[in-house]
Amino acid sequence: MARYHLKNKDIDETFDKLNHHVSEIEKLLEEQTKDIQELKQLFLDKWKHEDEQYGEYRWPYDQDGDILPNVNMSRRLN
Repeated sequence: MARYHLKNKDIDETFDKLNHHVSEIEKLLEEQTKDIQELKQLFLDKWKHEDEQYGEYRWPYDQDGDILPNVNMSRRLN
């Protein structure tokens, strides 16, 4: 079994690279979260528009066209 002896400089460089990759992943996750929120809003807008064309609001809206309380959009979209 080979043994690896890393110097402090090597450890610091490796840590910096990992830290950079983690930061990049965090940025990508933030962008995807924003995209998902936008998609959810597009679905809601589309459903509301369809209901307005239909002449009656259906779930997830109340009769005034407002989102019902306790609506979990993540379950509806899965």
